[in-house]
Formats: sequence, C-alpha cells, structure tokens
Amino acid sequence: MQKYQDMFLKRYKTILDEWKQKEEISTGELYRFLHSIKGTASSIELDNLSEISHQLIERLDKEDDSIWRQEEWGNFVQPLALLLNNHAEVVKTAEQNQLELNTIANQQIILLLDDDIELLNSLKQHLENDYIVLVATQLNRAVQLFYDYHPDLVIIDYDIGSENSSELLDKIYNSVGGSFTPVLFISEEDKLQNRKEAYDLGALDFLVRPIDLDVFQSLIANRLRLKQSLNNQIMIDPLTNAYNRSFLKANWERLLKKFQETSNPYSMALIDLDNFKLVNDQYGHSVGDQVLSQFAELVLNEKRQEDNLIRYGGEEFILIMPNVTQAQAKSLVEGILNTFMQLENKVNDQNIYLSFTAGVAQIEQDSQTMDQLIERSDQALYYGKENGKKCVQVYHNQMNSVNQMKKQVNRLRIAIVDDDRVIQEMLSDQLSRLNFANYSLEVKSFREGETFLESDWYRQPGKYVILLDGIMPRMDGLEVLAKLRKTENESDMGIVMLTGRQKDKDIVRALELGADDYITKPFSIQELEARIKRIVHRLF
Repeated sequence: MQKYQDMFLKRYKTILDEWKQKEEISTGELYRFLHSIKGTASSIELDNLSEISHQLIERLDKEDDSIWRQEEWGNFVQPLALLLNNHAEVVKTAEQNQLELNTIANQQIILLLDDDIELLNSLKQHLENDYIVLVATQLNRAVQLFYDYHPDLVIIDYDIGSENSSELLDKIYNSVGGSFTPVLFISEEDKLQNRKEAYDLGALDFLVRPIDLDVFQSLIANRLRLKQSLNNQIMIDPLTNAYNRSFLKANWERLLKKFQETSNPYSMALIDLDNFKLVNDQYGHSVGDQVLSQFAELVLNEKRQEDNLIRYGGEEFILIMPNVTQAQAKSLVEGILNTFMQLENKVNDQNIYLSFTAGVAQIEQDSQTMDQLIERSDQALYYGKENGKKCVQVYHNQMNSVNQMKKQVNRLRIAIVDDDRVIQEMLSDQLSRLNFANYSLEVKSFREGETFLESDWYRQPGKYVILLDGIMPRMDGLEVLAKLRKTENESDMGIVMLTGRQKDKDIVRALELGADDYITKPFSIQELEARIKRIVHRLF
C-alpha cells in the first residue's frame, strides 16, 4: 500500500508544481484535480485527503468555468497542499531539530538587492538550499540587513541605480572590518561603461542576464572560497585595530603550549558592550562603529603589553591575559570597565556613556581547548548579563547548571495570523510538534490582524516567528507588518509573509516594510519549517 501512496502523492505534488509556473488555471482544471484526488485517495487509505478534497469541491461551481489567478487557487488548495506534502512526514526529535539549526548556523549568508521580484525569487529559490539568503528591494533595507547579519557575499542589481549601488558599497567597505566581502553585479545590458563603473565601485564580478543558474552557483562557491582564503590571511580588524578571529585560531596552539610548558596561570575575558543595539537603532550604525573603535582604542591603551585584544564578532571582544589568575584578570578588566564608563562618546553635540559586561575564565587542565575556555567565559558573561550588566563575573562550576536552567526557559512563540480556519488548525497542529532542545515552544492562531494586534500576546518576553497572511478582512497583512515593525520589541520578531504569488508587488512592499521572508502558496509544511528554522537561528 505504501508504494501506491507514494506514487499518488508524487503525482499530485507534481501537478501543483506545474501549476505554479502558470499565470492562471480554469475552474474545470481545479475541479478535475480535486475530483481525481477524492476518488483515488480513499481507495489507498488516504481518507483525510479524500475528505479535504470533498470539502473543497463543495465550494466550487463546476458549471462556472471562470479563471483562477495564482494567488486565488493557491489560497484555495493550501489545506490540501499541506496534506499532500506532509502525509508521510515523521515528527523530528529535539536533537534532530537542533542538528538542523547547527547546520544552518554553519551556512554562509548571501544578501540579494534587486527590485525585480521575479529574478529575486528565482535566485533565492536556487540558492537557499545551500546558503542563508537575505533579500531586499530597497537600499535602506539592504544596509540594515548587512549591518545586522554581516553577509559573506552581496549580489546587487546594477540597474537599481549606480547611486544606490555606490552608497551600499560604501557602507560595506566601511563596516566589514577589513574582511573581504565579494560583491557581484547583475545587469540587463552588457555595456563597457557599465562594467567599468561596476569595477570602479569595487565589484568583483559583472554578470549579464540571462544567467545560467548552475554556472552562477559555481561562481558563488568560487568567490566564497576566495573570501575564506583571503580573510584567513588577515589578522587585524581595521575598524578597531584589534586582532581578529584568524589571529586567535592561528595563535592558540602556541599560547596553549606555553601554558603547558610553564603551568603559569592563563586567563580570558569575553567582553560584550551593553545595550549596543540601542546605540545603532537610536543613533545609526556609523555611530555604533565609532563607539566600537573608541572602546577598542581605550582597551588597547589600558591593557598590559603582553595581553592580546581580539574582536570576536560584532560588539564582542576577547582579552587574552597570560600569567594572571582569573581573580587577577577580574581586577584588570574591572579597571578597564570603570574607565570606559567614564568615557565620553560624542554624538550630535551630546555625550553618551556606555558600559560592558565581561565573563572571565582561567585555563585549567580540563579546559585546554579554545572552545572550552570561550564557553566558560560565555557562561560567566551570561550570568553577568542576567544579573544587572556593567560588571565582571568570574566563572565557577555552579554557573553551568544555573545558566542551563535559565536558558531552558527561553521562549519561542509562533503566531499564525490567517483567516482560513482550516489552515490555522493544520499549521497549528504541525508546528506544535516542532521540538527544540533549548527553547519552550508556544503556537497560537489568530483569525484577523486586528485581533492579533489587540491581544498584546506579541509583547511578552521571548522571541517570535509570525506567519502573516497577506490578504485578510478588515486589516491586511501589510498593515499588520507595518505596525509590528514600529513596536519596541520588533527586533525579537521574525516575520514570514504567506503570499499567493511569486510575481507580486505585495512581496516587494512586504520586504520594504521589513518582512524577513516570504513563502508562496500552496506551500508544504517542510518548506515552512525550513524557513522557521532559519529565522530561529537569526533570532537566537
């Protein structure tokens, strides 16, 4: 029986995929599709598919041979599509989901800037099996995504305007900290002047449409290997003049050998600037870069000559301190903290004062790998963040269990905002089975955008994935999206638009308003889960 079920499911999923390539279908085609499923499904023990097909047929007038646009039939058959794609799905364990999250965490990030939604969608679909793909249709959104996620490669539509392209490239080269970020231009026209301008702007490649997607994929892989090779050779972070991760990796074995030979104490501090995102949000990323530069300059002046300062990522730094115990290291870092809290950061004719939190750990016989020492420093840092910030905490064994208990209560909330009751119930049932090792999960459905906004459910502590239908009564998905992006906790939200068309001005508008992703109906639960996991990785 399983053999016939698999053949059946494959056949009808193929039909839906073929329909997605069409602009429209007729009522007759839709009726025959549903009637065929209804008649066959029950005979091979797929009764739920037969029942849903019957319900959809009841809503059709088979005598009316009107035309259905993609967004119309996509919305109509969405409940059936979820069943077709999910009938044989096995519920994954927390460990399996966590493994997938770890895989996503290791994926490289590509940023696409293009206002041609058809090309944007084609490139996104082709690339996102191997990479995390961020998309933007406007410059300001592209810049925001670049600062927030530090993509490994950027693809820009040349025809979006050289002025916009130039501004984005300026932002890239001023913020990547000296690391090499490949930039590819795509253009409709193969003009020598356009090529020259693109290369003058700093692009690595200039491609002309139409693009062979297989060759394009190989080119991207090539450029990312080049990026990795070049960045491995760079040891200094030009924004801050601190060392970078490459230095830490390249010198760790030498530092460890010295510890093993002398048995002298050896300590590490993991430092994180407090409320740094608020600085970026309130004053802009250029001011944030200035703050990072001033902080690093202060530490480089205050530290001992034998200490090494490393920019670990974003606003996180590591200070390596040889020949000191963690108690002595705590005292040294507290001195730096007190000096930093008195530092005047001039912004728009006013002074702002900042602080940091640090976690300190000492290398021991049972923590001689770099990752182990960083993990212990991070445990102490987390403890400090949870207990008031602007402090220096020393690692002790009890922290591990305390922090793990706190991390277990990390709340992930998924909202389904869709006026289709069947889709609500099916998505709620399937997504409630998602299982993540470090998060407790809550899934809730809302039939209208207004009901969702009035609930204040999304203002509770925690992280949110919000699945937002584009078309709803009273208040549509775009209106809800615009309001959500103005809330205080909008940075804790990942928003996925559920849309009826791949070629839709509403997708462009959604991306402009700050949607993190979109998915075209009819979609499978597997496609949706993959997008949710990518967003969970970005949120946490």
